[in-house]
Amino acid sequence: QTNLEMFCFLGKLMGMAIRTKEYLSISMVSLIWKALIDEERDLTDLDSIDVGTRKFLEFFKNFERDFTPENFSENVMEYFVTNAVDGQTKELKPDGRYMAVKYGDGQEYARLMYDFRIHEFDLQAQQIRKGLAMIVPHAYLRMFTWEETQEMVCGDPIIDLGRLTRPALYAGYTHDDAV
Repeated sequence: QTNLEMFCFLGKLMGMAIRTKEYLSISMVSLIWKALIDEERDLTDLDSIDVGTRKFLEFFKNFERDFTPENFSENVMEYFVTNAVDGQTKELKPDGRYMAVKYGDGQEYARLMYDFRIHEFDLQAQQIRKGLAMIVPHAYLRMFTWEETQEMVCGDPIIDLGRLTRPALYAGYTHDDAV
């Protein structure tokens, strides 16, 4: 419960950053940002947390071209389980740790794995959203893309060097000198 309260507090901080333009230096993956504003998440969002799983899912979506029912079980030794980011083994379906993935199960396995990965952080995102909504109405945030929301919380990620160097005073040097 305490950890979830911290995520709610983070949401409040994010809301204050939006309201005050006192940006936060936080790094969250698109999967979380999209969950905050109810934007659709997809396979590309997995790249930011687990490229291996994305490639694995792509393999399983098209496994029939590489395997036959006869050689599948010799080459693929998977069960209906996965490792969560916290290291715990999670069953993708009831008793999944005892169920080997068979040739005809590839599509189901890929779908269950995808659903698990895409929604793995939903509870934390829900708590962040709860705290954020205490400061900024959720309906307001839904008007923006996840990138725009990220920029409202964290500021513009691109540093304008010209803007930084314009007010600089040089003593004994010019801005063109190699120092």
